[in-house]
Amino acid sequence: MQKIQLLLVLPVFLILFSLFSFLATKSAYAQVCTPGNLYCVDNTHKATCNQFGTGYNPPLTPCASGQVCLGAGFCVTPCASSANCTQSTAICTAFGGTAPPIVNGNSSDWCDKITYHSFPYCCSVAPCSGVYWCVNNLAYTTAPSGSNCVSTGVRAPAADYLCTGGGAANLTINLSGASSATFTSANHNLGNCNNIFDGPANFTVNGSRVCSGIPIGDPGGNTRVVPVSPSGVTSWSCGTVPPGGICNSSNGTVYVPAGQSMTITANYGTPPADPKGFHDSSTCSVINGWTCDPDNYNLPLSVHFYEGPGFTTFVGATTANVTREAAVGAECGGNSAHGFNFTPPASLFDGNQHAIYAYPINIDASGNPTGNNPPLGGTPKTLGPCGYSASGLVYVDKDNNGSFDAAIDSPYSGEASSIVICQGNQPNGCATPYETLTTSTANGTFTTDGTTPLVPGSYTLLLSLPAGYQAVSPRPPIALITVGGAGSGYTCSPAANCDANGNVQNINFGIANSFPWMQVTGGDATGQYISDPTTTTRGGFADPIPENPAYTTPYVLLPGSGGTPGLLAAGSGTIDLGELGGQVSGPAWNWTVGGFSGYSYNLPTSGATKTSYGNLNYIVKQSHLATTSLTNLAGCSNLANCRLPASFPAGTTIFTADGDVTISNPTSYVFPTDSKYVFLINGKLNIKTKILVPNGSFVLFSSSDDINIDPSVGESNLQYACQPSTVAGGISSHCDLEGYYSTDKSFNLESYDSSGTGQNCSTGNSDLKLNAAGSIVVNAVTSNNGSLSYQTRSLCTGNVGSPVFTVAERPDFILSYPTFLMTTRRYWQEVAP
Repeated sequence: MQKIQLLLVLPVFLILFSLFSFLATKSAYAQVCTPGNLYCVDNTHKATCNQFGTGYNPPLTPCASGQVCLGAGFCVTPCASSANCTQSTAICTAFGGTAPPIVNGNSSDWCDKITYHSFPYCCSVAPCSGVYWCVNNLAYTTAPSGSNCVSTGVRAPAADYLCTGGGAANLTINLSGASSATFTSANHNLGNCNNIFDGPANFTVNGSRVCSGIPIGDPGGNTRVVPVSPSGVTSWSCGTVPPGGICNSSNGTVYVPAGQSMTITANYGTPPADPKGFHDSSTCSVINGWTCDPDNYNLPLSVHFYEGPGFTTFVGATTANVTREAAVGAECGGNSAHGFNFTPPASLFDGNQHAIYAYPINIDASGNPTGNNPPLGGTPKTLGPCGYSASGLVYVDKDNNGSFDAAIDSPYSGEASSIVICQGNQPNGCATPYETLTTSTANGTFTTDGTTPLVPGSYTLLLSLPAGYQAVSPRPPIALITVGGAGSGYTCSPAANCDANGNVQNINFGIANSFPWMQVTGGDATGQYISDPTTTTRGGFADPIPENPAYTTPYVLLPGSGGTPGLLAAGSGTIDLGELGGQVSGPAWNWTVGGFSGYSYNLPTSGATKTSYGNLNYIVKQSHLATTSLTNLAGCSNLANCRLPASFPAGTTIFTADGDVTISNPTSYVFPTDSKYVFLINGKLNIKTKILVPNGSFVLFSSSDDINIDPSVGESNLQYACQPSTVAGGISSHCDLEGYYSTDKSFNLESYDSSGTGQNCSTGNSDLKLNAAGSIVVNAVTSNNGSLSYQTRSLCTGNVGSPVFTVAERPDFILSYPTFLMTTRRYWQEVAP
């Protein structure tokens, strides 16, 4: 039970009362007899006024011995003398001593028994000297008039209120937070009796006054209502009552004569306690802390957040129901589930700092809000500057497939690289970067550092490639993103990389210094689909040449036996030789064809090259040329395991096969000298052995489907290049595949990694370098959309020193070309008849 002690010192206020003259005679009462009302017939008897209002109905009711009838039929016991009267001697003297003021013997005030009650006859009888009329708990200096004496009359000055009423709960004085209050003639009124127990304990009253209950309605226009809550006073009592003083907790009356003092003690129930807790932090990701209310530790509190003091701008709200450490439980009655974690809204992600205030919603024991919500301990906490984040990884893409695979690829841990962030879509960079990030030299990661947070919107990230590296994905190394969460006005993208808060993650840049690449010696190279009339963008040529390869020069085309390189035909597409300075054929030549809109390589209306399976098969049949089934050769009866024989028919022979053919000689196969062979294969051609053609001989394989080169075919020593023999009947050195190879679809260099994910590099099992000599024709039938797939085979780290695929010229093949495959050229001239 909480107690507050109040010390009242009230100076003299002399009240003289004169006994009403109408108390002594019956006739005074008869003048105002109202049917049904109870009145005093004489000093000691009371009766009810008859229905005519002219007399009283017997029998008379006598007062008890020693009592007198007062006013409207009240029987009370008068003071025997001033010694045992609770009023001051001065008041008793006003009644002549022999007729002391009428009291009930239990410290009840005289005014409480006479003037507090509105007697019907009060309108026609003047009050005693110095006494005010009390009507509806209000004091008047003149008698009110009208029905029940409440409509008119002159109000007593506010400083001279003397009426009482109300109960203990209304006996309060509001000090409005001041340390003391002084009642003077200017401010001593019932308004100063508000909320006596809500403020500090000490106050002083100048002038003898009765502090009593608050009127419910004030005709003067000042309406005051004093609730029991929030004062929380359950009872009050007085200390020693000085002579002439009054302390009546039943009706709320306190009176202290001049020069006297009296202590008032207010007894409270358990008042609602303020919440406790702490605002731990405000970060761009979470605003957290803990709070609980001692009135009810089992109920989680709502916590409201504002930007700025005094409830300036509402930010949001959450519930403190997150389990925290044991120390919180110790503060919250053993219940640790009073933590809160609030995610800052998008409105705060503007790149500025914000002072965040946390206010727990105060409750009482029943969980009802009290309306008093003090700020949480530790508040405010500065948030920001906040924005959105972009993060990702620069990694070495060992399998060159454009995606990060932790089992194969590795984070780039070389020298730090910079990533420039430009606002908006600016793939060519910006004069003033929004922010420049640096990759971690430990694990290749990068993230916006928070000093310059990303406000909602679109951004372009441009990676500066480390020395010796090229972009795998994206290529070029540029990423376009949009950051922004709910309420920001922007939709985060790419969606697959966005978290729930609108940040972009896993912006990964795949780089490599080890790309599979190709090289041609003495011949031409053409881009993909340059002869396809159905495509709008024909051609293009991509060959990611490394910087300064160890075993060759960084060119696509090398000079042949004639001393000059060939041509690179790119059609209307672009030529991409990587970011490390690779060239077409060196500064002396760099000969290219195409690179402009509308370029095309004209084909027959059939849309097939002359070497396509269908075209050659047509020529053979139209020419009635003899053919031999490949299954008639010894060792090739089973096309799925065809081992070419040591002896072949001499001369020019055309072999046919219906179905897939796999050449699987256990060792390198060398065709006979001075011979010409054409293989027309209506299916796939799978080659699992080296095929060599002596100088002066000719071999052509034309397949209606793919040509696949087994990974076992090739060179393990990367410094070796194919050296065709220039001697008749001579055998080339370091060559793996010689002849003309035409596929209606794709020419595929298979890898030891059958999955195509580059796992051979992660295990150290590098592929072999394939050295070819002659000619490779891919996509002989343009509608098949075939391709030259050499990048499926990788030399792993060896890619930086050598191409994985080379093609060397064989001029002797041109001289040995079968006649039926040659184009007839006709020249005509008109001569006179």
